[in-house]
Amino acid sequence: GENGLRITLAGAGFTMADLDVELENNQLTVRGKQSDDEARVYLHRGIAARQFVRSFVLADGIKITGAALDSGLLHIDME
Repeated sequence: GENGLRITLAGAGFTMADLDVELENNQLTVRGKQSDDEARVYLHRGIAARQFVRSFVLADGIKITGAALDSGLLHIDME
Protein backbone atom coordinates (compact mmCIF):
# COMPACT_ATOMS: atom_id res chain seq x y z
CA GLY A 1 0.00 0.00 0.00
CA GLU A 2 0.87 3.65 0.06
CA ASN A 3 2.25 3.53 3.62
CA GLY A 4 3.68 0.02 3.43
CA LEU A 5 7.33 -0.93 3.82
CA ARG A 6 9.02 -4.29 3.40
CA ILE A 7 12.36 -5.75 4.45
CA THR A 8 13.38 -8.88 2.56
CA LEU A 9 16.17 -11.17 3.77
CA ALA A 10 17.57 -14.31 2.18
CA GLY A 11 16.65 -17.27 4.36
CA ALA A 12 17.42 -20.24 2.12
CA GLY A 13 17.54 -23.47 4.08
CA PHE A 14 15.60 -22.03 7.03
CA THR A 15 12.02 -22.70 8.08
CA MET A 16 9.84 -20.29 10.06
CA ALA A 17 10.55 -22.44 13.12
CA ASP A 18 14.28 -21.67 12.69
CA LEU A 19 13.71 -17.89 12.52
CA ASP A 20 12.95 -15.46 15.34
CA VAL A 21 11.70 -11.95 14.54
CA GLU A 22 11.55 -9.54 17.50
CA LEU A 23 10.79 -5.85 17.92
CA GLU A 24 12.02 -4.13 21.07
CA ASN A 25 12.44 -0.37 21.57
CA ASN A 26 12.28 0.37 17.81
CA GLN A 27 14.98 -2.24 17.09
CA LEU A 28 13.95 -5.07 14.78
CA THR A 29 16.09 -8.18 15.27
CA VAL A 30 15.99 -11.27 13.06
CA ARG A 31 17.78 -14.39 14.30
CA GLY A 32 18.23 -17.61 12.43
CA LYS A 33 19.48 -20.87 13.85
CA GLN A 34 19.48 -24.23 12.12
CA SER A 35 20.09 -27.46 13.93
CA ASP A 36 22.44 -29.95 12.34
CA ASP A 37 20.96 -33.40 11.87
CA GLU A 38 23.82 -35.70 12.90
CA ALA A 39 22.03 -38.76 11.51
CA ARG A 40 21.88 -37.30 8.01
CA VAL A 41 24.84 -37.93 5.68
CA TYR A 42 25.47 -35.35 2.94
CA LEU A 43 27.34 -35.95 -0.30
CA HIS A 44 27.38 -32.18 -0.91
CA ARG A 45 25.87 -29.41 1.13
CA GLY A 46 25.49 -26.17 -0.80
CA ILE A 47 24.01 -24.12 2.04
CA ALA A 48 25.83 -24.15 5.36
CA ALA A 49 23.84 -24.46 8.57
CA ARG A 50 24.97 -21.44 10.56
CA GLN A 51 23.45 -18.85 12.79
CA PHE A 52 22.86 -15.25 11.85
CA VAL A 53 21.58 -12.07 13.47
CA ARG A 54 20.47 -8.95 11.62
CA SER A 55 19.27 -5.78 13.34
CA PHE A 56 17.45 -2.73 11.99
CA VAL A 57 16.60 0.49 13.82
CA LEU A 58 13.07 1.56 12.90
CA ALA A 59 11.61 5.07 13.08
CA ASP A 60 8.98 5.90 15.67
CA GLY A 61 5.48 4.88 14.63
CA ILE A 62 6.53 1.94 12.42
CA LYS A 63 4.41 -1.17 13.10
CA ILE A 64 5.22 -4.74 12.04
CA THR A 65 2.18 -6.14 10.24
CA GLY A 66 3.52 -9.58 9.37
CA ALA A 67 6.42 -11.84 8.48
CA ALA A 68 6.39 -14.69 5.97
CA LEU A 69 8.93 -17.05 4.44
CA ASP A 70 8.38 -17.56 0.71
CA SER A 71 10.75 -19.45 -1.61
CA GLY A 72 13.74 -18.89 0.68
CA LEU A 73 13.04 -15.19 1.24
CA LEU A 74 11.85 -13.78 4.55
CA HIS A 75 9.51 -10.83 3.99
CA ILE A 76 8.79 -8.52 6.95
CA ASP A 77 5.93 -6.12 6.24
CA MET A 78 5.56 -2.82 8.09
CA GLU A 79 3.38 0.29 8.12
